[in-house]
Amino acid sequence: MSSLAIKEVRHPRQFRYLLEDARRDWTALGGLAGDIQPISNWKIDEPIRLDQGVLLVTYPTLRSMRGEHSRLKQIIDWAGADFDGVIAFDEAHEMGGVAGGEGALGAKEGSQQGISGVRLQNHLPAARILYASATGASEVNNLAYAVRLGLWGPETAFANREQFISSIRQGGIAAMELVARDLKATGLYMARALSFAGVEYEILRHELTPAQIEIYDTYANAWSIIHRNMEKALELTGVVDGLENTTLNSGAKASARSRFESTKQRLGPLRETVSFGRDEGRADRRANPKSWRWSARPSRRAATHGSHRLAA
Repeated sequence: MSSLAIKEVRHPRQFRYLLEDARRDWTALGGLAGDIQPISNWKIDEPIRLDQGVLLVTYPTLRSMRGEHSRLKQIIDWAGADFDGVIAFDEAHEMGGVAGGEGALGAKEGSQQGISGVRLQNHLPAARILYASATGASEVNNLAYAVRLGLWGPETAFANREQFISSIRQGGIAAMELVARDLKATGLYMARALSFAGVEYEILRHELTPAQIEIYDTYANAWSIIHRNMEKALELTGVVDGLENTTLNSGAKASARSRFESTKQRLGPLRETVSFGRDEGRADRRANPKSWRWSARPSRRAATHGSHRLAA
């Protein structure tokens, strides 16, 4: 039996690590490293020659096209209409937004990434689908890709996807919790927490230099000016919500604050972090930066056993 694994990748180098990890886990289960093959082994215009095994695909690759050829059609042709293997969507929320909807700046079309994922499911009706996500139900519209969960359609309370999204959105968090409860009751949903066994925490303290304090104060003063004048600036420039006719203050301020916080983090105690990471690597532990707290100054670090690689 063949299977298909679809992964989220934000950098080409990350795919190499994912492939190594997938092969490591697969061999630990008794399989062969050669059973897992990336789709990049075949050009987009040639058939995939993999009789048995796992085909590893990234979301950007799934939606990619070149002329009349597409990776989606290539995968469907490889699987065949009677494919009954597993299609595992890791980080499935990457298909969120498939239904489009109303965004901060108006109506949005459905994402091509999500559309490709739904088309793959529809073209292979006998396939067994696995959705894996840590944030899949944070926004009801992002569940639109989960066409196999039976949340809408015949023998359900909702005639179609649009009715499901509209009704659950009106019910808010309480309605989302009911959806999760029903899915768990029917065995379609499993939720697990990561174990912290073997994890040790240590606080690194960094004393800010006068130059860092001056830079921090400058950025803080700039943010204060933005905070006081954002509403008026948006009103004067006509940046308004088309539905409620109000300024998009919350979204704009959140974006600006996020960039501000990112800038602060780049000014962080890099020397201490790198030194700590090297020491932990020599001790056969993995240093994992967890959070930056400039208000209280300490940065939390976690070290776990069994890895030489320093997490960036």
